[in-house]
Amino acid sequence: MTTSRFGKYSSLTGILISGFLILFLNSSFSVSVNITPSLFSNDLEIEPNYLPADQSALYLPFFPKIYSGSEIDYMNINLVNLSTTGLNVGDEIGVFDGDYCVGGRVIDEKHMADNSISIPASANNSQTSTPNGYIPGHKITLKIYRTGKVYLLYFQTVNNTVDVFEKGGSMFALVDFSKSTGQTSIHDAEQLKIYPTPFTDNLKIEINLQARKNLNVTIFDSSGKLIRILFDEITEGPMQISWDGNDYSRNHVPSGVYFCKVNHTSYKIIHQ
Repeated sequence: MTTSRFGKYSSLTGILISGFLILFLNSSFSVSVNITPSLFSNDLEIEPNYLPADQSALYLPFFPKIYSGSEIDYMNINLVNLSTTGLNVGDEIGVFDGDYCVGGRVIDEKHMADNSISIPASANNSQTSTPNGYIPGHKITLKIYRTGKVYLLYFQTVNNTVDVFEKGGSMFALVDFSKSTGQTSIHDAEQLKIYPTPFTDNLKIEINLQARKNLNVTIFDSSGKLIRILFDEITEGPMQISWDGNDYSRNHVPSGVYFCKVNHTSYKIIHQ
């Protein structure tokens, strides 16, 4: 009889243990699949600081802004009816005061779904000695970067707004990409030489312009921050420009990846 009771108790214990295991496994399984949907949200942002230094350049905008930090006294540039403009997801739109980019944004799927995009354009800070934003009263220029080429974007203002910068103002515009004109960039190896790279104290930029035109040579870091404007004038023929590795404040920049932008083309350089 003892053996029989023990067998009964063993069977009962086995049943209880099996039940607990089933409950445990079910609860564990439910926890493992009950993942908050926000983890897969399209709004998830990746901090640039977590990217390896040699990969951070992949996220550099083609139109680096002339200022760093947040916009001041900005004007909203609103492009409407995107579905009829000829613009595509991935197009980068830049807002320019002359040759200076004062605002920009890449069109994504949400913009296309909303059928509009708003781009803040920062005003110039009069306390600085060099331009760092839009000067009130200047005409607004829009450019687009698409698959290796820059276009001067054709647009018409709507809603009784004007294409002149105003602090705190708004402009609404309808774009027609089919009427936009392509802009050439200096990219021929015979016209441009940048050396040495890596460099320590002196980077040389040799350029030979075949025709008289505006030449803009600037240095940006890998986050897109403007470090120095080396040249910005109308010129022609051969010339040599150099960068001593200093920023506007004459402080020597740390070692790392930088970009030398010649008009509309950026070239990767390494400073040691």
